Amino acid sequence: MPKHALSDARVKPLRPRASAYDIRDVKLRGFGVRILPSGAGRFFIHIHHRGRRVWKIVGDASAINVDEARAQAASLLASIRYDADAPASPDATRFEAVAETVFRRYARVWKPQTRYVNRNYLHRQILPRFAKMRVADITRSDVLRWFAARRATPVAADRSLPILSIILTEAECLGYRPEGSNPCWGIRRYRRRGRERFLSDAEIGRLAAALSAHGIALGPSETGETHVSLGLGLAACQKALSVRFITAAALVHELMEARNERRLLRLQKQLANFKLLIFDELGFVPLSKTGAELLFEVVSQGPGTQPAWQGRKGPLPLSRSTPGCGRPQR
Repeated sequence: MPKHALSDARVKPLRPRASAYDIRDVKLRGFGVRILPSGAGRFFIHIHHRGRRVWKIVGDASAINVDEARAQAASLLASIRYDADAPASPDATRFEAVAETVFRRYARVWKPQTRYVNRNYLHRQILPRFAKMRVADITRSDVLRWFAARRATPVAADRSLPILSIILTEAECLGYRPEGSNPCWGIRRYRRRGRERFLSDAEIGRLAAALSAHGIALGPSETGETHVSLGLGLAACQKALSVRFITAAALVHELMEARNERRLLRLQKQLANFKLLIFDELGFVPLSKTGAELLFEVVSQGPGTQPAWQGRKGPLPLSRSTPGCGRPQR
């Protein structure tokens, strides 16, 4: 079946044949025009959904133009794919309406704080530029100009771009944009300097209280945290429980090395098998952001794991190295 970028200039010259024939649109999957032997033309949609064939007439080619038919077809396709009612008006394909649909769909995926932060970026950074625009009309030039206008606030720009990308990708799934047309793809983010700060005394106090509430040892040097944690480990061994004792820095080094060698998942599974995993000397060596994230994953994902750390007196250095340009969007 032939496929072309349908336009009024291409549809009007089509001539009837002995039998009806279809021309598919390359811009919107599932949309096309059928030319009947009588010479009449019918815009249609044709997709397979949940194991059944769906074929519907969108309108008469003599009554509506190709752009109008494509917009109506996109709405019909979206309603079929998501088992919803067809949009009542073209306003349903405007950016703010699609964004709201996306946020409702992602409500079960994003954590409450993530939803709150993303919605703030949506209202403060994205909607002022793209509100009232049809998602199909947003071009790469529009996105580049919007992104360049936020050069003075690179953090907000870098964090808003993935949200915009998600909305436009979902618009493709809804049938409001051609597949593979996301204009956010490949845009390089701003380069930012890595930042480093130290926990304040008040933050250290809150951290110690939280750790103590979860059975985690934290305190100044030479006050017995390592001795206590070793005693706990030996007691667990006497009860035939699997135990591993390791310094936080050494474990982070192992995790980073495993990630570079593409065996991180295997190491994480091995660590998760321990009934007791003891981290010592947390805070003696500054951890990079990546290292801290890997360590956090071990703690949060390891079922049945109870960590024990030895703290130290004084501020805990946290290195926050920010990725540079060209970071892939999720």
